[in-house]
Amino acid sequence: DALTRMGHQVFVFAQETRGYEDREPFIFRYPGIEIPRYDYSFSLPVSPYIDWVLPALKPDVIHSNHSVLLGQVAVEKSEKHDIPLVFTLHTRITQYSYMLPFSQVFIQGMMVESLARYIERCQHVVTPSDNIRQMLANFCGVDKSTTIPTGINLAPYQDADGAPIRRKYGLELKRGVGTNGRVS
Repeated sequence: DALTRMGHQVFVFAQETRGYEDREPFIFRYPGIEIPRYDYSFSLPVSPYIDWVLPALKPDVIHSNHSVLLGQVAVEKSEKHDIPLVFTLHTRITQYSYMLPFSQVFIQGMMVESLARYIERCQHVVTPSDNIRQMLANFCGVDKSTTIPTGINLAPYQDADGAPIRRKYGLELKRGVGTNGRVS
């Protein structure tokens, strides 16, 4: 929304999500396969339609939010069409190694190596914090990154009234702290 308000034309290329219908224009979907036991969808990074439409859109830059699957497609499209690739590294990827049943040292090493190879193919990297930017420099030994904190539209919170939630939980006379974020 912010980029559009600034006069940019934005095209989103993402995977299908069961039960979700796009309401915004210029969203192009790669097929996804549902993995029911994990309530997760696995992206199939193949779309003849997107292969056809992307060059016609003539983007100035490709921005990737992930280095795997669709991130690899972003690298391929960037190189094939000579379009700069910018990547946002959102999180400390090695903290996800617990999800795989192998040696954590081995898995984390593979993750760092894979990330470093991916970043070599990017023209620039955005990180949401200086801490992640430093981690990236340590992993890759190169600093072609910029910290841009993740933006949030504060308008919905300007006139927030906590009274109903305080009543619901019997907290009328207590001090409270609220947070909106991600725990991983």
